[in-house]
Amino acid sequence: MPVRIGEIPDLGQLGFGRGPDQVKSLRGLGGVVVLLLLLPVSASASPAPLGLTKCSAAGQGLRQCSGLVPTWDGVPLDTTVTLPRGGGRKLPLVVLIHGFGNSKYEYLQKGDSAYTGNAYDFAEHGYAVLTYTARGLWGSCGTPEARLANVLACAAGYIRLADIRYEVRDTQELVGRLVDEGVARADAIGVTGDSYGGGQSLDLAALRNRVMLTNGRLAPWRSPDGAKLTITASAPVIPWSDLASAATPNGRTSIDDVMPRSSPGDPIGVAKASFVTAIAAATQIATGPGQPPNEPFVIGRPSGFVALPGRDPQTDILGWVARIQEGEPYDNASARGVYDSIQHYHSAYQVDSSRPP
Repeated sequence: MPVRIGEIPDLGQLGFGRGPDQVKSLRGLGGVVVLLLLLPVSASASPAPLGLTKCSAAGQGLRQCSGLVPTWDGVPLDTTVTLPRGGGRKLPLVVLIHGFGNSKYEYLQKGDSAYTGNAYDFAEHGYAVLTYTARGLWGSCGTPEARLANVLACAAGYIRLADIRYEVRDTQELVGRLVDEGVARADAIGVTGDSYGGGQSLDLAALRNRVMLTNGRLAPWRSPDGAKLTITASAPVIPWSDLASAATPNGRTSIDDVMPRSSPGDPIGVAKASFVTAIAAATQIATGPGQPPNEPFVIGRPSGFVALPGRDPQTDILGWVARIQEGEPYDNASARGVYDSIQHYHSAYQVDSSRPP
């Protein structure tokens, strides 16, 4: 049954029953109902995932392991894996991807379902759950303390604003390792998240079984040990589909037709100054719940790491904002260069769709 983005499908039409236990387990999870297509296989004990050494009981028989995990290019990511009662092997996996300015702790507070349900909710229903803080934020090289603890590894660990070649690939890398370790099933990988994480969930759906390399080329998604991987279900919550057009809309949209991929940038629209300025501010100053639950929220605490202006044209967030603040014309060479980079590497709508999600 085709399902439009944003719709919650009828479980009966998808071949599921609608018993009271199922309905109860879904309450409050919104579009994530699609993830129930992934069913657990076993619940036998498993070793600590991803080499994480800080493991403890998390109530209700759950097991939780946390710590820093170097991703594919060595940047350390603050990661937590939550496992169901007894641990388990070959489990369906759900990845919860947090909103911008936040951290993995958005999903690690019991009783707070965020937008998608938290890690404990899913683990109690038999899923392995991966939560990690995006590169350049909080414990993933975002705070001064995190960078001092890993000076060399964090040197290039700055925010890349959900670049498909970096942040999205980070998710794919950690998922692949969990499959190789036997924690997760290669045929049962679900992703969801809100806002910043919603856009990345949409990116992952568009990529499906591919990964975007740093040169922009698409390649088959494989685990480090070579297992073929694909996204089984994705439930984006309040996402963007084209970040460039979200920031600089040109008004050329249609409620009746699917617009050509070239339409958002032909011509470049007028920048939303408040939107892009807020993004730049949130890259460096704490505005949301990112610190561990037992730490008080401190407004203005440094929580993000951005590249120095001019260091990397494709990740020059402060330079992009400065260019937008210059105003019109937006279609000259400098503005077009910024727009094209964001459009190609930060937009699910621009991913080659010859293999549909």
